[in-house]
Amino acid sequence: SSADLETYSSDVPPLCAIVIAYRGRMWYFGDQAYPLTGVTFTNGSVNVTGTGFNLRWAGRTITREGDTASYVIAAVASTVSMTLTVVYGGTTGVGDAIVVSQFPNRGYYSRLFYPEQCLLSRWARDFLAERSDQVRGVFGRKDGLYVLGLFSGERLIFNADPSAAEGAVISPLQGRRGCFNQRCLVDIEGDVYAADRQGVWIVGEKPVHLSTAIDRLLRQYVDYDEAHQFHMNWEPINRTLKFFFVANGDTTPKMRACMDLDTGKWFFETSFQGITASQVVATEDGLVRLMLGDENGFTWYDGIESAFDGTPPACPGVVTVTVGATTTVIPVDETLPTVSPTLEGVIVLDPDTAEYDFVLSNTGGTFTLNTGFTSAPPVGRELYVGPIAFDYRTKWWVDEDQALRKNSLFLVVKTFPGSETGTFRVYFFADFNTTPSTFTSFVNGTMPEGVSVPITGQAYIECSLSGGEDHRGVLAIPVPISWNDAIQARVTSIRPDGELRLLDIAFMRSKEGVTGDAG
Repeated sequence: SSADLETYSSDVPPLCAIVIAYRGRMWYFGDQAYPLTGVTFTNGSVNVTGTGFNLRWAGRTITREGDTASYVIAAVASTVSMTLTVVYGGTTGVGDAIVVSQFPNRGYYSRLFYPEQCLLSRWARDFLAERSDQVRGVFGRKDGLYVLGLFSGERLIFNADPSAAEGAVISPLQGRRGCFNQRCLVDIEGDVYAADRQGVWIVGEKPVHLSTAIDRLLRQYVDYDEAHQFHMNWEPINRTLKFFFVANGDTTPKMRACMDLDTGKWFFETSFQGITASQVVATEDGLVRLMLGDENGFTWYDGIESAFDGTPPACPGVVTVTVGATTTVIPVDETLPTVSPTLEGVIVLDPDTAEYDFVLSNTGGTFTLNTGFTSAPPVGRELYVGPIAFDYRTKWWVDEDQALRKNSLFLVVKTFPGSETGTFRVYFFADFNTTPSTFTSFVNGTMPEGVSVPITGQAYIECSLSGGEDHRGVLAIPVPISWNDAIQARVTSIRPDGELRLLDIAFMRSKEGVTGDAG
């Protein structure tokens, strides 16, 4: 009987990309495309051979590259052999192919309070019908189960049973918003944030767009072909939302767009190593922290206590090469930490050559690099270790007051108390250009103590916070370039004499803080 079927029978849970628990059931969503190479098709035959087949592909479709027809897989006998439900009608030969689900927007759910029991033919709902979209992200909260594609979304509302027969309703969300993937959805204190091609927004019955200030920059920076690598999370201590993305020219997510959740200000960060994963976790001492995973296989905490690249507090930020260095094994004058945490995974930069690598291991006076530098650094050369070359960028700031555009503009850099050490450079960009402006004779005002005087033809000014100057946490730098439509600043740390942490960066009309909200 139907009751016996639901009580005693179960299918194997489906292959899927998204698994979540919601209201006493497990939910399975999302399809993953499986590309294949070297697949042999034979005209008039149901037999297909190749390598890398999955025994659970029965019911999916396979399409040979160049064909317009797709074929349903009847059975997969082994990792090298499958059969189709009908004979292959194309030309005999070997080629690439792709395997996908017949129903990529179908969501399956388990029996109530029995997460291991699935009936795929009965406990399922189809979403995003006739939208030319595909499920990318799913989350549940009190008002329903939200299902997002790349540019559309729906909400499933039900009491106890999510089936259509019991009156469960699927209603469309307003607007044309979605998300890149499941990792680009993050729940922060009751609000769900998402990232899609239009920017960052808060999910709800009506979308709330958040990233207007940086949308132009996102379109300029982001390599959307790498959207499967994007992810988003938040840093609970500094209360900052972080969207990690692959920038044009990169292969991993080294850039992130960040928003202060309390002020709404946006800025960008850049790291040497790609940050491939992020997760909010609880520590043994009760703190809630953002943990990051990098492309080299190391994990770090992001936040107040430690920089993302994990430099131990006992480690000097600048070390000096001594006798006997090779391209990979480098002895230094300073004492390095050998008790956890060591320097394993930490970035080492040679500022003279701009080469960098991460540490495989270290002793008290020597560290070994992963692949090494092109040549051995000479005796006496300084190398930078740890939280170096961070990169903050403001949004493009447009001043509506034509008369004041070239006068009385300052870049005000505010640092956290006690963190005024190190050296950083400031680059200025004018009128939506992607390369920094070089300086001319135009200089508005006198540079503060510790800030280099702009040199004609140079593209940056250098700021030292380690020379004993008392800036009281605020550095007001006169903008040394001309601009017409918009201006942007980029702050890059170059010498890690200590932990430099920025509180805010903003363009202001005066040193006293009349701001234009640079973000």
